[in-house]
Amino acid sequence: PELEFLELRLLELQGVVDLMVVAESSHTFRGDLKPRQYQLNAERFKAFRDTVMYLDLEECEEYLHHINKTREKHGQHHDLWDIQNSQRPHPPPEDDTIVIFSDLWIGASLRTGFDLDEIPNGEMMMAMKHCEWKAQTPKIQFKQRMVQYNLRQVLSSPAGCFPKTAWLQGALLRLGWVRETVQKNKRIPLRFASPIATMDGGAMHLSYFGHAFALMTKGLQHGEGGALLLPTWFKPCDPTDQDILELLSIFRNDPVRIVRSWENKSNPLPKARPTLKDLQKCEVPWALQSNPRRYAAFWGEAPPDE
Repeated sequence: PELEFLELRLLELQGVVDLMVVAESSHTFRGDLKPRQYQLNAERFKAFRDTVMYLDLEECEEYLHHINKTREKHGQHHDLWDIQNSQRPHPPPEDDTIVIFSDLWIGASLRTGFDLDEIPNGEMMMAMKHCEWKAQTPKIQFKQRMVQYNLRQVLSSPAGCFPKTAWLQGALLRLGWVRETVQKNKRIPLRFASPIATMDGGAMHLSYFGHAFALMTKGLQHGEGGALLLPTWFKPCDPTDQDILELLSIFRNDPVRIVRSWENKSNPLPKARPTLKDLQKCEVPWALQSNPRRYAAFWGEAPPDE
């Protein structure tokens, strides 16, 4: 689902940012080879060609150093975050350029940091470009809205999709503070340990969105599960088309059975389709609200051709 996340992010921030930087590598955080999905699907993003700058991470010496260092530890348990952290950019020149990286630059003095499945709120980002901050406030942590699995979960999410346990990730930062931090050879965290000011609803976290394979893969990568869901009626070596369709419907209707299959848990999602009013209350990205057929899996529905 990474391409869908990227597309939604680009659409949400179109007209808000001046330059969008898409960084890509031929390696995973484990150092394994992988295809470059953005390059392979460049035609899909042709409408953004004038504002997207493609960054080849393999040209970064520090990034390659961490790739090779990780590959040398093949077969051992080790920390995989060095590769991810080496992608964090240094501050750009002090001009009026607005850039999305794996982080988002919102002009000469502000920047944010998010994961790809966390979509910044375009209206709020535009508004923050024109705010005057207190001098003693160099950073603001985002308290994100969250929807899990697919949009049908919105129907069971009170308080505008704010989770019971606050999802504090991503921050709005003063460029001067960023420069000072980087000059001290420190990295910019996605979460800050010390209490800082928070901003409600600065982004939407589309957690565990995608398809069945992505759900299992994420479980493996995050150490949150990832076991194959194999019901007693399913024969993996000789499945019928109906068996496959039924297994896929479990992902749409009861994804907890996949995520927590090792605990035999189940928590079916509401069957109804959320209304536009429901989605607007949660401030779901406008492009996702408007295109249920294009993002059928994100809506918890079968693809149009299934």
